[in-house]
Amino acid sequence: MELVLLPEAKSEEKQLPQAQQVVPDSDTLKEIEKQVESETKKGSIKKNLIDIKDKIKELTARSVNIGIGLSIADVFAKASKTSGLVDEKWANYTAIEVMNNLNKDSYAKTASTEKILLLPHCLRRMQVCKATFDEDGWHCKHCGACSISLIQEKAEAKGIKTFVLSGGSMVKKIIMKHQPKAILGVACFNEIKMGSEALGEVNVPHQAVLLKKDGCVNTEVDANEVIEKLEL
Repeated sequence: MELVLLPEAKSEEKQLPQAQQVVPDSDTLKEIEKQVESETKKGSIKKNLIDIKDKIKELTARSVNIGIGLSIADVFAKASKTSGLVDEKWANYTAIEVMNNLNKDSYAKTASTEKILLLPHCLRRMQVCKATFDEDGWHCKHCGACSISLIQEKAEAKGIKTFVLSGGSMVKKIIMKHQPKAILGVACFNEIKMGSEALGEVNVPHQAVLLKKDGCVNTEVDANEVIEKLEL
């Protein structure tokens, strides 16, 4: 399969394949809001983080066959603007879970050896990182200072090749060079949104995990969430 990455989307709305045209209904989003508010009243969101995420995953999974006719861009916009969640990060998390559910079946059906895992280099602990760099990105030396080592070991045990990349231009080069049939990516919300739109247009199934601490250096991801996606 030859992938051709399209230029950045223009203002005109493009229709995506029918399988991509789903949006959670308002009742689902309201139920998510109630669940999060309930957890907040009990105490710290951090304390109940896993439970809240599980509720969001459960509720978004039920939304994939409701409300056709909107593009992935509309899904992100609607989930972010109308969910009314306590924090923008929960609206973002909900939107990503909607996208994951849209692509879950086709992603899971793809052989592990035909998938790749894309990790951002900002997960590295740059002060102590021993990784080397070449045209395929950073190569982990498994020092254990960050989560990359564990995640990569789990991925490659399943035959999923891992790339630790330093930017969007490298992502495009890796996809063109290695021609994966499915992709799992870890990134901040905006990069996931843009990547999902591009991959949707070339019909490449994908899953994504949102960074729990973003920025330019020393970012963090929930390794268990990534491993959960690797098991699909």
